[in-house]
Amino acid sequence: MVAMAGAMSAGADGFELDVRLCKSGELVVFHDEDLQRLCGDPRHIAQLTLEELQDIRVADQGIPTLLEVLQEFPDAMVNIELKKHPMRQALALVQGCAGVVQQTGSLGRVLVSSFDPRLLLMLRVLDPNLARGLLSAEEQGLPLRRGWLARGLAPSAVHPEHVLVTEARMKHWRKRGLRVHTWTVDDPMRIAALAQIGVHGIICNDPAAAIRALA
Repeated sequence: MVAMAGAMSAGADGFELDVRLCKSGELVVFHDEDLQRLCGDPRHIAQLTLEELQDIRVADQGIPTLLEVLQEFPDAMVNIELKKHPMRQALALVQGCAGVVQQTGSLGRVLVSSFDPRLLLMLRVLDPNLARGLLSAEEQGLPLRRGWLARGLAPSAVHPEHVLVTEARMKHWRKRGLRVHTWTVDDPMRIAALAQIGVHGIICNDPAAAIRALA
């Protein structure tokens, strides 16, 4: 929550966050599958209830729910990344995300992204009005890396790793009516170059520095 507030204070339009389903069914904002790296605790998020997670501290801060974040930052654009889950949890994850967005009246300022095309397909069926973005990384296979699956998923955006963004691909994505939000870009010269070829959004670690580069 401190980082999100800091991003908004620095002039960001919004922020990207990762969500996972905890044992009691709530969506919590946490990147890793388990607590080992940040807390020295080997337990997985999916093994713990929200009540148990509320006792966990990361740098003296609690682990927020998606609901809390959307309520705390009503003016922020929020890119919600759905982390990959086992299929037995996938529907609950997608339903939970759509439900929180509807509950908070955040439809117009939220975009839901994922590397897992199955989650985006579920979301398309469940709530076609909720904006979706297909994530891709250089290490993926060609169909995912080039965003070919976007045709069947009908997302509003593609989210390629910045090394995948070229002028030719930008023309192709724009021709198909897709917005392009790229990640993670912190080099000022690369930020300026990406802006010049027409990317619509940049995900970075230092929004103030990115704003200076864009200016």
